[in-house]
Amino acid sequence: MELKNNLKIFFPGKLVFANGSLEQLAAEVQGLQPSKVFIATIIPLQNAIAGFTKQLEDAGIAVQTDTSIVQEPTFSDFEKLMQPVHQFNPDVVIGIGGGSVLDIAKLVAAQLDNEQQLREYVGIGLLKGRKKKLICVPATSGTGSEASPNAILVDDADNQKKRNH
Repeated sequence: MELKNNLKIFFPGKLVFANGSLEQLAAEVQGLQPSKVFIATIIPLQNAIAGFTKQLEDAGIAVQTDTSIVQEPTFSDFEKLMQPVHQFNPDVVIGIGGGSVLDIAKLVAAQLDNEQQLREYVGIGLLKGRKKKLICVPATSGTGSEASPNAILVDDADNQKKRNH
């Protein structure tokens, strides 16, 4: 039997599907040997990820967590979030949550150490590269954000959704 529809996955570089994957994530992150990790998540997940962040901190990794994304993010939400993240300058960016949190994590990883401004890569295929490691951990099913390089922000100027990649 010949397979007529080939499945090709170019993003992400690694997929892990299993019960208990969050417990294994600390070891995965430590394997990247970061000194600083930024985590975008939501308040209801803070207790669930407390053990994970403690494992990182116990390993000598500085952790900065942000829970400011509570709805579909705007460009101004992203710019506000980036101020402390730029100062922290993490080696690894992790998004744990739904599609909006994962989209923000993708953009944070793309924007750090990037000479391109966010508005320069609104559209598909315009981002020239990402220098920071990115890990997306979906806490909801159905968005598929963890398997896409795209991120969506709402433009404050016209209240329209804009795709970044």
